[in-house]
Amino acid sequence: MNTEQAQEQWQIETEGQVRDTSFAELTSWIEGRTLQRGDRVRKGNLRWIEAGRVPSLVSVFNAVEHGQPVPPVISTTKLWLAPQNSVSRNIAAPQEVAERVCSVHADALADFVCGTCHSEFCRACPNSYGGTVKICPFCGAMCSPIAAPLVNAAGRPIPNAPADTSFGFGDFARALAHPFKFKVSLIVGALMYMAFSVGQSAVSFGGYVLMGSALFCFLLANMLTVGILTNTVENFTQGRLDANFMPSFDDFNVWDDIVHPFFLSIGVYVVSFGPLIVVGIIAIFMMMNSAPTALNGIKSDASRIVDPGLPYAANAAKQSERVSEILKKMPMNSNVVSRQ
Repeated sequence: MNTEQAQEQWQIETEGQVRDTSFAELTSWIEGRTLQRGDRVRKGNLRWIEAGRVPSLVSVFNAVEHGQPVPPVISTTKLWLAPQNSVSRNIAAPQEVAERVCSVHADALADFVCGTCHSEFCRACPNSYGGTVKICPFCGAMCSPIAAPLVNAAGRPIPNAPADTSFGFGDFARALAHPFKFKVSLIVGALMYMAFSVGQSAVSFGGYVLMGSALFCFLLANMLTVGILTNTVENFTQGRLDANFMPSFDDFNVWDDIVHPFFLSIGVYVVSFGPLIVVGIIAIFMMMNSAPTALNGIKSDASRIVDPGLPYAANAAKQSERVSEILKKMPMNSNVVSRQ
């Protein structure tokens, strides 16, 4: 055990209570059979995980279970020494870097590193989601691949250029021209997407077989779209601006490369357009509720504008009808009087 590991701050959850401890104390609890593999622990502010899944504690558990001596925890104290007179010289840093191994499998090289707990894993350790998305088995954060450093013709590493410039029209033009740098991938990808899009129209012919084929073509088209987008974003975030946008299908898996991207795309669409749809529905609902009130106000205003003499005019019309009826009866009465 190194010094930094011995001085790490840990927490253990026992009987519903959280207790602060150190790595050295954890090893002593494992040796005393107090801490079991299923107990929950965490380092710093990381997520809670089972003690049996912590790489640094696995060797301690294995040693206790097999009756072997527990590896000792060595803690040292760093002393500050006053600087002495020295002559500075420009000496090139050594180019050799120690191989990075997996935190779980010590005999395997590390291919991914967690961005939160900084644990390194081989290809078999991280949980895959969507084929290219790797999840840390310890803290649940996203893992990024360990890319080989860029070197020049002399074999020396090339430092990353500082991102001190803002996005401009030149970057936009380079982004539009980026797919045309890989003509084979562009043509093959376009043909694949065209074939998958045409295959989706088979559902119009009916039949369960054609409907299943159309659904499978839809999943393949979605796989190609999500794969290109995620691969491009991953390359650009790691500074590989000249990398191919087409993802690699070396480790092709139906579940990881077809089914998972489908649900991932649904989640992306919901997160991206869900708030807009909800706001639109609320706005339409409020407009429909306020429409009757506005119509009632318009009707009341119209009733105020109507001439108040119109009711009297209606009464006058009724009176004229009655007078006409009386006049029709008048000749009959006059004939009766004349006869008398």
